[in-house]
Amino acid sequence: MTVVVRSNDTDPEGDTLTVTAVTNGANGSVTIDATSGNPVYTPNLNFVGTDTFTYTISDGNGGTDTATVSVTVGPNANDAPDAINDIASTTEDTPVTVVVRSNDTDPEGDTLTVTAVTNGANGSVTIDATSGNPVSPRTSISWAPTLSPTPSAMAMAAPTPPPSASPSAPTPTTHPMPSTTSPAPPRTPP
Repeated sequence: MTVVVRSNDTDPEGDTLTVTAVTNGANGSVTIDATSGNPVYTPNLNFVGTDTFTYTISDGNGGTDTATVSVTVGPNANDAPDAINDIASTTEDTPVTVVVRSNDTDPEGDTLTVTAVTNGANGSVTIDATSGNPVSPRTSISWAPTLSPTPSAMAMAAPTPPPSASPSAPTPTTHPMPSTTSPAPPRTPP
């Protein structure tokens, strides 16, 4: 947020005032905008409350003064949720329910909904409207959480056979068989 600090500052001689220095707030950082010359306050992530910083002005002729700015930071209308990676395992050809939202959070405590899933390398995932949890055999699931006041979809998965699993005619092979007769015992001379 840009703070136009010089609008209420004055100089007895009418000199042009310039912001020459700023300090960071306890809960945010402050820089000087190169174009406007005004301080720009950026609150720390998820900070809500009142913060203060100081700035120094100069009249260009040796006169300086410092003042304090109080900034009120209100809550964001909606901070993004935080989706955490999940791991699941299952046996061959058996779907698995992955409770992906159990370790995910939302700063405002909103209900999280699974809105999209991607197929894994060895399985597919679809969304079912029952519980909101993906179900998938042998697949990796990624999802993008969004906010919804009601529970939404459950992902169901169907196995996708690997290319080597496609049916084909058996290929005959031959294997050498071991001899069924024993060699003759060595002869001894008379």
